[in-house]
Amino acid sequence: MDIYAEPSLKKVKPEPTAVLHPGLLNQSTETRRSIRDQCLSNAPFPHYQIPVLCTPEHMRKVHVECVEELQSTFKETDLFKLYQTIDLGNLQLSNPLAKKLPALLQLRNALVDCAANVYMAGCHLLPHDDVIGTRCISYVIYLSDPDDEWTAADGGALELYPSESPGVPALVPTAFALPTYNSLALFPVAPGISFHSVQ
Repeated sequence: MDIYAEPSLKKVKPEPTAVLHPGLLNQSTETRRSIRDQCLSNAPFPHYQIPVLCTPEHMRKVHVECVEELQSTFKETDLFKLYQTIDLGNLQLSNPLAKKLPALLQLRNALVDCAANVYMAGCHLLPHDDVIGTRCISYVIYLSDPDDEWTAADGGALELYPSESPGVPALVPTAFALPTYNSLALFPVAPGISFHSVQ
């Protein structure tokens, strides 16, 4: 399967939903090609950041649900130091918590799987390539404070690294994605290539 192939216009003509921003689903063929070409040409490996993922109303509901209803557990290994929720990708609708997260689950169902990570001051995620099971695309939805614009000085950027040699990331990242509220960063997972970290 070629994940970079242009989708067939005959097979899929998505309708705007109450979850995703209508502008995502109603772009011209020319705009979609331009985005695809930009993603493929981005260095150090293909990546893209969708600036506005959801309708403002829906993303605000998701943010409120995450802040008010989800509990996170501190986790630390040699690779990361962060707070993480339960695996939301496998959260069953019969679970009492699911009833408190309708907007988040609606967004999850529009994607594939998800968990929430919280990076407080001093937290980090060291360079790795995200090769996990059958994952072919990694994505990050940013739920930073909607009322406080994120800047580079705040840290927390997704950092992308070129390969220094086969399977070894360079010491310095060459591309960054700020955790801007209601945006989505994504990239194809490639063993020994898609090295990234969180500042």
